[in-house]
Amino acid sequence: MVRAVVAVTVLLLAVGPAAPGDLPVPHTEVRAPLSVLAPAAPPPGLHLESVSTFSFGGGDDVAVYGRPGDVLHGRLLTALYHASADWAGMQPLGGRPLPGGPADAEIGGTAPHRWITWPVRPFGAMEPVFYGVLGRGLSDDELIRAAKALVQNGSRPTIGTEGVPSDLRPLASGGMSLGQLWEMSPAAGTTLTWSDRRSGARLELTLVRHTQLTEALMGALSPGRPRSMRGVTGAAGPPPFAESYDRTPTARVWREKDTLAVLRAEGVPEEDVDALVKGLREVDARDLDRIRATVTAYPARKLLDAGLRMAASGRTATGAWAVGVKERDDRVQVSLRSVGGDFSLDTGGDVHPDDLRGAIEIVSGIGITLDRHVPIGAVRSDVARLEIEGQPGRRPSTVALGPPSVPGGRRWFAVAEGVDPFAAVFVAYDAKGNVLARRTIF
Repeated sequence: MVRAVVAVTVLLLAVGPAAPGDLPVPHTEVRAPLSVLAPAAPPPGLHLESVSTFSFGGGDDVAVYGRPGDVLHGRLLTALYHASADWAGMQPLGGRPLPGGPADAEIGGTAPHRWITWPVRPFGAMEPVFYGVLGRGLSDDELIRAAKALVQNGSRPTIGTEGVPSDLRPLASGGMSLGQLWEMSPAAGTTLTWSDRRSGARLELTLVRHTQLTEALMGALSPGRPRSMRGVTGAAGPPPFAESYDRTPTARVWREKDTLAVLRAEGVPEEDVDALVKGLREVDARDLDRIRATVTAYPARKLLDAGLRMAASGRTATGAWAVGVKERDDRVQVSLRSVGGDFSLDTGGDVHPDDLRGAIEIVSGIGITLDRHVPIGAVRSDVARLEIEGQPGRRPSTVALGPPSVPGGRRWFAVAEGVDPFAAVFVAYDAKGNVLARRTIF
């Protein structure tokens, strides 16, 4: 599954002001935890991909209504806002049209979670935004009433009192990160991620600082089924929008002292998830740095999809990367994946074999910032050495080349640390030290 959160800035015009009887929903900011939990060993077959402490300021807002003190397991209603530049992929999977609901609304989900979502195109906007309601333990009739009573309030939706079941109260509102297919995760915190990119198996553990408001907000992520874990009663089972995942997901949510833990896994056996939760321990900053350093040991072969031949690989100071290719008569598929550092890469494309005849060919890449570009390329079989020069403040450096390809003998490379796209010059040398070619990115 491709995971992406793409926010757009638009001018939102609410349908109308909140009804006079509406109750305010307390707003909260999710913050990083005061203490961090980590396992003594990674889950079987998985490898540490990243450790990050983050605050995603562009998160989508939600408002949560429930029963105080029962937010992880009880009946819950959540108002959702989701902004994206991708209309085609933005309705959750598994829905069906909802006659009589908001325009273009769809209803779906699997008990105990049910949802209704619909697009709204703000005045003057190129792309729609989405609103929705998510229910846990609610009937479809209750959810439909809530959808009809939703007040947009720009990016901070609420639900009018006529749409809130009588046993629920406004608990909290705040930022939430919604993925391309509505996968929900906290908008801030410390996240440890283990994966096997080749198989698609993945486990994410996000830790946030506990407050009563934050616990209510995290209730929207809770799978809802009570489960005893680590001396407390947490929640376990499939997360909301489970139909959107490539593999059947499982989730855990629990509170531990001053920390709230949110775990989500795909393609990982339940017993391995439970074993990881049981083996968590509190770690200090030095321990966390030692754990983070193990990202560089991520096996390059586990980074690439099945069917791709590893054409080049390497390690940076903080992570690992690999270039995979699949060569056919009329095209060559190229893929670059990296883990670790301040970002992970998953990019590539197709190139025609005729475009690989030069001594140096830059075939793909991705811009990280204006002065940082990660290129993917290939050199001809007569190139013995490739160097980068011309970058301000840097000496010329040698680029590691992968093994010769068959047929043709070309060798692939990537510069995962990134280069200045406007200054970097690639220089190819033959075995005698003669310059065969010079090439810039643009």
